[in-house]
Amino acid sequence: SSTEKVSSPNQSGTRSSAKVREQEEGNMIFSFEKADEVRGWRTVLDGVMGGLSTGKISHGGNSGTLVFEGETSLRNNGGFSSMRSNLPRGAMEGADSIQFRVKGDGRTYIFGTRSSNGSGGDSFWTRFDTVAGEWKTVTIKIEDMERHFFGQRLPGKISPEQVRGLDFYIYDKKAGPFRLEIDQIRAISSNGRELAKS
Repeated sequence: SSTEKVSSPNQSGTRSSAKVREQEEGNMIFSFEKADEVRGWRTVLDGVMGGLSTGKISHGGNSGTLVFEGETSLRNNGGFSSMRSNLPRGAMEGADSIQFRVKGDGRTYIFGTRSSNGSGGDSFWTRFDTVAGEWKTVTIKIEDMERHFFGQRLPGKISPEQVRGLDFYIYDKKAGPFRLEIDQIRAISSNGRELAKS
């Protein structure tokens, strides 16, 4: 089964100062401090299969975050919205896990990795829960991720060296609005320290 380690959320719902602190271990993949980092992400919606779900990506302005929001629709056999980005070269060097800070809406999301930069349907998933309006840190070990091809579970694993792209999906078989805010994404060693939290 997939591994999801979750830190205690920041109860005030405010952004932690983790971003301005240096961590001895781990590579920052996306800090989202600058709007340019958001431009490398693109949406993939269920419209490719006739669905009607929506999704858009924006920069959180002064908060230095990426915001992914829209609405899932179950009409026309739809029900998912996703965003993806290619991984910078060398981002996973020496790492075996991905760690990210998110603030969600209480819905369950999927974090995915891909072994190619293309738009094929082969990816490796781990689901994670969110608490509405609260920040949480999620750590996912790459070797524990489960292979899916266009949503269907298949045998197979991915190694950290093979990861070429990252995805976030909302695919919980529910209709309605969604909003996921991402503060930062790091590649870490599972033996390394967790992010400092305020």
